[in-house]
Amino acid sequence: MVVFFTQLLFHPGFASELQSTADVLESGHWQLSLYERQAKEKPVVKISGTSEIQVPTSGGASTIFSQENAKVTLESEMSATVAMVTFRPFDGMHYRVKFGQVDRFKLDFSSGSWTNSLESLGGGIVWGAGVRWNIQPVTIVTTGIAIDLSYTNSTVELDKFSSVGTISSTHKRFESQEFQGALNVSRRWKPFEPYGGLKVSWLTTRLVDLETKGKVGGTDEKWSPFVGLKWEVFPHENVLVEASFVDEKSISAGMNVRF
Repeated sequence: MVVFFTQLLFHPGFASELQSTADVLESGHWQLSLYERQAKEKPVVKISGTSEIQVPTSGGASTIFSQENAKVTLESEMSATVAMVTFRPFDGMHYRVKFGQVDRFKLDFSSGSWTNSLESLGGGIVWGAGVRWNIQPVTIVTTGIAIDLSYTNSTVELDKFSSVGTISSTHKRFESQEFQGALNVSRRWKPFEPYGGLKVSWLTTRLVDLETKGKVGGTDEKWSPFVGLKWEVFPHENVLVEASFVDEKSISAGMNVRF
């Protein structure tokens, strides 16, 4: 199933949070998750012309990419507040949808010998959907195993440009589309349920100049091991913390309530 997903979504990313163990919801029940997420990533874009993305300076419009016909690795930092609903209508798959607000976003990149930054003062939105297949449910004596497939879309308006002490307003947009497959394994121990696994992501990113209509974009493939811990504070109410490593460095924390 994972091989099929990999071949189908050939375009390679940010690794999205699972914010869930391999536990199984009862048929006909659903779960609400509210959490905060912070992440650092390195998206890749391909530059075909040096004048595609420009910013206003004291001497007029200036390009921010000096390379031509080259791939440029960017560095991004973001924080977001997300609400996610997971439901299991029958005795099969879990389905989920999520929607959130990007509270902070910063994009760093090099142009020649300079380091530049694009930031968002107005924020952005993130939304997505996913499905989870539980191969083996979690019990007192067995380890839970699940395969998780998801899609996430993020859009951020970038309105602040800074470089070598110079700050100016700008009008850019950063877009990303991510497809992800993950293997999730968890084991219950009293009120605690540690979990972890591996995420493989395919990300398409695009930086758009809304004034000149120029754009740069690229695709990349990444993998990130992850670990997490669920603590059942009260029946049907639990707290989760999850972290990812290697290609993506992220942490998310929040609460789940089952109905």
